Formats: sequence, C-alpha cells, structure tokens
Amino acid sequence: MHFNSIFFKYCLYFFMSALIFNIYFFSQCEAFNVFDSEDKKNTTINFLPVSWEKIPGWHEENFIEIWSVFLKNCKNIKNFSGNTVNNCVSKDSWNLLCNAAFDFENTSDSNNKDKIRKFLHDHLTPWSVVDKNKNIIIGKMTGYYEPLLKGSRCKHGDYQWPIFGIPNDLITLDLGLLYPECKTKIVRGKIIGNRFLPYDSRSLLEKRIDDLPVIAWVNDPIDRMLLEIQGSGRICIEEDYNNIIRVSYALSNGHPFVSIRKWLLDNEGVHPEPESLRQWAKDNPLKIRNILNKNPSVIFFIEEKSDRMTGPIGSYGVNLTPLRSIAVDSNYIPLGTPVFISTRHPKFNTMLSRVLFAHDTGSLVKGIDHIDLFWGFGDDAEKYAHITNHPYEIWILWPKTEDHIYNIIQ
Repeated sequence: MHFNSIFFKYCLYFFMSALIFNIYFFSQCEAFNVFDSEDKKNTTINFLPVSWEKIPGWHEENFIEIWSVFLKNCKNIKNFSGNTVNNCVSKDSWNLLCNAAFDFENTSDSNNKDKIRKFLHDHLTPWSVVDKNKNIIIGKMTGYYEPLLKGSRCKHGDYQWPIFGIPNDLITLDLGLLYPECKTKIVRGKIIGNRFLPYDSRSLLEKRIDDLPVIAWVNDPIDRMLLEIQGSGRICIEEDYNNIIRVSYALSNGHPFVSIRKWLLDNEGVHPEPESLRQWAKDNPLKIRNILNKNPSVIFFIEEKSDRMTGPIGSYGVNLTPLRSIAVDSNYIPLGTPVFISTRHPKFNTMLSRVLFAHDTGSLVKGIDHIDLFWGFGDDAEKYAHITNHPYEIWILWPKTEDHIYNIIQ
C-alpha cells in the first residue's frame, strides 16, 4: 500500500508537471532542433541509388571480416526499428535479408570472399547521399575509443573524481508522449515538493556527492572528462589490479554540453591533445575543478563486467567492433544500418574506404553529415581517435526490396 501511494504521488506530479510546462514546451520544441544552424533547418536530403562500380575501394574490402560483423548485426534485428524519420526502410525488408544471410552462412560459400561480395551485391543497394540539387553531401568523420582509467572503490589520496551511477531522484520526461511536435525530445529533472525542476548541474552535484551512487573514484580529472565524452571505458580498481570493470553510458543530467577542451584552448592556450590537458591539470590543481564545472553536463554510468576480448556495448545492443562500428545520428541513419565510407586514414594519410555499421549514437553526433568511428581500446586507439577529423563521402546500404528514392525534409 505504501508503494502504491508513492507511485500514485509520482504519477500525479508527472501530470502536474506536464500541465505546468504545457505552454512553455509546446512553444519551445523548435529550440530542441537537432541542427546546429539555421541553414540546416530547411535542408532536403536525397538518397540516390548508385552502381557498386561507382564506389571507390569496394572490391578491395575484406569481405570475410565484413561478413562476421554483418551476421552479428542480423542477430540483433529483432531489436531494430528499421525506420528512419520518414519510415523509408521496413523491418520486414531487413528480416528477409537477414534470413537469407543466415541460410547463406550454412553453406560452404560463406568462407569465400567473392561469394560473400556477390551475396551483398544481390541483396543490398548502395545509396548516395545528396542535397536537393543532387550534389554529394560531404560529411565530417571524428573518432572515439574506450579509455582505461585508474580507480578505487573508496575516495582517498589522488582518487578524488567520482564516476557517478544513476541517481535515484533522476526522472526522464519524454515530451513526445505529450506532444507529437516534440517527438524525440527528452527532459531530465527531479521532483521537489510538487514541482518538476531541471536536474542538478555538475557544480550542484559536487555539493551533494554523499547522496549519489558512485561506481568508483578515479585519480585524474582529465581522464574522467574524456570518459564522459567517449561514453564508455574500463577502470582498473586499485584494491585488486586483476579486477578491471567496464562502465557504460546510462543517462545524462540533461544539461547542454560545454567543451572544456575548447575553453582551455581559447582561455589558457592549452592544446586539446590529452597529454597536454593532463599536464595542465597537474600544474593547476586549484583551478581544474572550477573549470570542469563550466561544463554543466554530467554523464551517469552503469557498471558491467569487463570482457577484454570484446568492445563495449553500443546503443544498438551489440559489442562495438574497432574500425567497423560508428556512432551516428539515428534520426537519419537507423541503428544497425551498414554503410560504406571513403575518407583518409589519420595514421597513414592514405585512402580509408570500408563498410561500417551504425552500432552507436552520441550526444555530439548530429545530422547525416557527421559520424564517429570507434577505434577500440588502448593507447593507439586513444591516439588515432583524437586526431580523426576528416571529410568523408558515404553510401547507405539498404535492402534491394527498398527500390525507390527517398527524401528527408526538415
């Protein structure tokens, strides 16, 4: 009975909050637009089918490697919505394709790169992404990785920087359930008395750490900052160095992200490369906390058992594969979608052309003209993720059953 009364109270507060914010949010939905500039609000994106022969580097791909990731993709198809914002690809189309892939996997041809390529040719169509004038849209590829941090279960010594779990008082309000105009718009806050208020910023959370769940305390403020940007990572626990836990993105506090790397570059002349940031933080211990608090956004994590042989689990629900998984804006590229990109390799400065899979999302990845390439785990992954910032051309690989031209109009 006590639980029911509390549940009813929270439901009532949700309803009251919706009424209070009715006029405000209804009129402010445009402020939540995913685009960064006015120019993008009226962008028309067209998808035009092209010949496989028009795609640079396609025939040089490692089709055996692609095939294992493609099958992993298909095994998760039951959780895949199969829709973009204009419902252009149906789940049935993917089910038909994936059933054919499972059948193909049971034949001897599945170990033959030429046969795999023929299967993909027979079942997929590459679609070029162009604007309303049929000009190819060139995007920007950045990179991310899974960092390794040093941590402790207890706050002591250098271990002063908390990795937060999900607070008990954090509430998520989906405005799309109230107003179709606000579809995909999420507000996070908490209930105080009979009011629904924005959730605490970073500086406010610092003042009530004792009330919050902390997964671990880490010894480097810059490493914690980078962990929140990457969205997942591993923590080597001081009390047992054989115990490496994995933490993954769960929720945020709903505040806008402010780049501390950019702030330090603009105001302190600090290069945004990780080692430069770490050294500056060590040299300025009295400044670093106040500067980090200039970013009000906080990421809350969940703890997972670390499997050293696999990547973290992305938004699509599968383990990320280095140099095969990307984070996308799923309003444009549905999770699970294979794509082909042509860009430059940041290490060798040579052409990098390969099949990638939309396995993840990111709060900073907005629009069809931005993807984030997952580099994996380790020092090399960190190095190349931070220097990945290259233009790319992209082709969306959709089932052949979807044989008409699609438009997305914002």
